[in-house]
Amino acid sequence: MAPRHLAKANFPRIKGYNKHKANKWLLYLDANNLYRWAMSQYLPTGGFHAWEVKLKYLEHLHPTHTDYPLYPERRTVKRNELNPYQNNDLIDKLSGEKFAETEKLVATLETKDRYIIHYQNLQQCLELGMELEHIYQVLEFDQALWLEPYITANTIRRRDAKNAFKKDL
Repeated sequence: MAPRHLAKANFPRIKGYNKHKANKWLLYLDANNLYRWAMSQYLPTGGFHAWEVKLKYLEHLHPTHTDYPLYPERRTVKRNELNPYQNNDLIDKLSGEKFAETEKLVATLETKDRYIIHYQNLQQCLELGMELEHIYQVLEFDQALWLEPYITANTIRRRDAKNAFKKDL
C-alpha cells in the first residue's frame, strides 16, 4: 500500500551488493486465506461499540507516516489546502472546469477530532504513537465468534483439497 519501497535487499548474489552493510533478504509472498484470523475473531453482533475521540498526530510520526497516514476521514478539501503541484491549475486544465470543493475520503497527518473509531483500532493508534487527547463518548456492542466455525471449516477443506482448483476455491 505504500508508494515507495521501504526495504532493500543486500546479499552477495544481487546487483548493487554492498559488502560493508549487513546482509538482508526480502521475501514476497502470495498467500491464500489472508482474512482467516480477522474473520475468526469476536465480531459485532448487535449493540455496537465505538469510541468518539480526539487523536493528535505527533510531529515525530510524520516522517514515517507521510506515505500512508493512519485513519482517513471524510471531509471537504478546500483549494488552499492543495500543494503547489495540485494547485498549479492542472486540475482546471485536465477537467476544463474550475476546482469544486467536494467531500472526499482523505488521509492526513492532522489531528482527528470527534473521530469515530473501534477500540482495537484505537489501541493500534496508541501503540503507534498517536496521542489520545480527549474521549467524547464510548458506545458499546455485543460480540461473538459467529463466523469462526465457517472460516475454520473452509480452511480445513482447503488444506485437505486434492487439486489446485479446490485449494483456491
